[in-house]
Amino acid sequence: MISVSHLSYRYPGSPEQTLSDLSFAVPPGRIYGFLGPSGAGKSTTQKILYGVLKGYSGGVKILDRDLEHWSRRVYEVLGVALEFPRFYERLSARDNLTYYRLFYSASADRGPELMEYLGLKKDMDRPVEEFSKGMKMRLNLVRALQHDPQVLFLDEPTSGLDPIHASAVKDLLRREAEGGKTVFLTTHNMGLAQDVCHEVGFLVDGRIAASAAPDELRRRHKTGLVRVEITARHGENTDLLSREFPLENLAGNQEFLGFLAAGRVERIRSLEPNLEEIFLTTTGRSLHESSGE
Repeated sequence: MISVSHLSYRYPGSPEQTLSDLSFAVPPGRIYGFLGPSGAGKSTTQKILYGVLKGYSGGVKILDRDLEHWSRRVYEVLGVALEFPRFYERLSARDNLTYYRLFYSASADRGPELMEYLGLKKDMDRPVEEFSKGMKMRLNLVRALQHDPQVLFLDEPTSGLDPIHASAVKDLLRREAEGGKTVFLTTHNMGLAQDVCHEVGFLVDGRIAASAAPDELRRRHKTGLVRVEITARHGENTDLLSREFPLENLAGNQEFLGFLAAGRVERIRSLEPNLEEIFLTTTGRSLHESSGE
């Protein structure tokens, strides 16, 4: 469980707030996605939540205990996987995991199981310096999970991964949440957020502009339109034609029915906006902008 109430933060010497009045909660078994462009405050928020940055105002609770009241034992219940992981490059993956596991008193050792799940079992004894970026990202996730923490902080967990391994990471995150873990991830990858997050928060200039389940956000911003694509013959040529129609009273729409009758139907789909489009509509900002954190 993560609970944040009216969290604000200003870096020393900065004239402006980096975070302003953030409030949200992530219960066990849920994945919360913090979405925003570079410099929005995502990394600052994570650093506060896992105890690296001090001097914030507002309240932060981890597992129903104020973060300020935790000792360093808080790291026993946390797993952290950053976007740019660092390892002992000349050591093998196995030796790296063994070394980092010594930081925890927990007897759990999920390393071998997770290495197999993420397709790295055969690489256990290879030096990490021989790993690709995608392999290091998967090893990074194994390192964060090997002591079986209750709360997981992730930063761009599918960065550098091909579609097959990105899918495996997504499946793993769902499985961990289903097992009761609290997962907080930061990303500007709306596809990742749509696929795995139970709730997302849009962060711009240190403020949460919207927070809801992805499906709820799409419902709020639905267009009420469907797009129909047909192929129609014109002499010896075949053309692909597309038109949009209001979803309301569609069955009685004579223009719609006439368009269907004019050729072979290839596709009919509802024009629901994706999360990136909703982000742009809600914030007036692109995910690919930089606001300077």
